[in-house]
Amino acid sequence: TLFLNDLYVAPAARRPGFGRALVAALAAEAARQGCTALWWNADEGDALAFAFHRTLGAEEAVVTDFLLDGEAFTRLAQEAGA
Repeated sequence: TLFLNDLYVAPAARRPGFGRALVAALAAEAARQGCTALWWNADEGDALAFAFHRTLGAEEAVVTDFLLDGEAFTRLAQEAGA
């Protein structure tokens, strides 16, 4: 599985199919590398992104993101000697 952290296509470039071409190129490269899937996320409530992803045939996956920041981040980093 190839994980795509972020893909942003400027609004002016969205209609001609550049986003689809970019994701297709990633899928082709992932397949060449032996991957059988792409995984990415979209911001909650981004209806345009969700609609685009669905046109590709993507399905929503139920996941929970975690963020470690602030004091908890500092504390954990200090455990490793930062």
